[in-house]
Amino acid sequence: MCSELHNKLIELLGKGGIILRVELREKGITDFWLVEANPEIIAYVLRWKSQPQPLVKDVIEDYKAFEPTGITYGNVSSDGSGARTTTNDSRLPDRHWLKSIFLQQHAPRDLSMISWPKSTRFPKKPYGYRYDRPSQSAYPIGVIDGGIDPGNSEFDGVRHDLRWYYGPSIRANDQAREQDDSTDRYGKRNFHGSCVASKAIGSTVGVSRTTQLTIFKVSSWLSDASWAFAAVRNSRTPIVVYPWATIDAAPAKLGPDLSTIKDIISDILEDGGIIVVSAGNAQHRSALADTFPSTLEREFRRTLQPNRHAFIVVGAVRSSSDFWSEAGSIAKFSQRSLLGPTGEYWAPGEAIRCAGEKGQQTVDGTSYAAPMVAGLIVNWMDIAPRADPLRAILKTQMSSRPIAPNRYPPVIWNELDGSQ
Repeated sequence: MCSELHNKLIELLGKGGIILRVELREKGITDFWLVEANPEIIAYVLRWKSQPQPLVKDVIEDYKAFEPTGITYGNVSSDGSGARTTTNDSRLPDRHWLKSIFLQQHAPRDLSMISWPKSTRFPKKPYGYRYDRPSQSAYPIGVIDGGIDPGNSEFDGVRHDLRWYYGPSIRANDQAREQDDSTDRYGKRNFHGSCVASKAIGSTVGVSRTTQLTIFKVSSWLSDASWAFAAVRNSRTPIVVYPWATIDAAPAKLGPDLSTIKDIISDILEDGGIIVVSAGNAQHRSALADTFPSTLEREFRRTLQPNRHAFIVVGAVRSSSDFWSEAGSIAKFSQRSLLGPTGEYWAPGEAIRCAGEKGQQTVDGTSYAAPMVAGLIVNWMDIAPRADPLRAILKTQMSSRPIAPNRYPPVIWNELDGSQ
């Protein structure tokens, strides 16, 4: 049936369309055709729905549904291969890797907060960042964004081992090149992808210093987002950061066009993957996360066992202030998890230092809090005697602590003391 439809589409539209093949758990293989079509062609194709054996399920208009949740002051198909490590993988040997404790002097304030000790006031002047550095890393972090600038010095340690995947609109526009094309809502290039990736693994601004990167370079179109999550699932990338907010998650606005992404995300989680998303920057609209996919966490907690903790929504706290007592408080723009205190994750997201154009930049947003959580989870996985993603997730949450005074939310902590 698919080959018959494929031939019909080629006959009708020529060979310029892009075919996206997505295999969903328990739902078989579904082919998506991304094509340019006028109303007459759409009407013609829709006739195939009414056949005794329908050739098409629906025709959905692609649209820009995503935007970064940040505020700026190898062409590979989605059917890649690889091996994800799950919590019950008996093939993994016990690992006792060598590790060393490092101290980075004069680290960015946001990074210093990750190794700031409990019950200690966070000072105005910057301190160092103390971190574990295992001798090797087995868990690459995937980043779904507009790419990264591999020439930025923050990526010196991973430049030669980067793995790139390109979304359909990137390939269609012949822009599948290794650079950061991410832009803000006004079309201005803002190096959002570079900033996000650097907060996870950057050589001077990142949480983890030995982790490798997998880049899923996409545009803000819905088809690219569907493709990206399929590529994550099919490449078996163990942990991925999705730092973008999407359309309003009100029931009236969530139609069948987003159901495929939801199914793919569910597959990733059931297969042992970890997805870290930003809570959003629209606190003026709602204190709780209200965009897709962050609103899925409540459903996944209820339906997924035992990997219900592997869908993580991250809010942002302040790391810079005129008053020491405001450091660690919730950023004025940040939304928060729907799960309340039992399921919340918080990381610095205000006055963030990260990779930018020709060096570093200072930015705000929950986009940059999310990769810091992903970096810490991977770090726990790498220094543990035996790989256990679920244990690393729970350790990240359980070790979190408020930045004094204790009325603020618990911020992620690597259990080291960078104040000395």
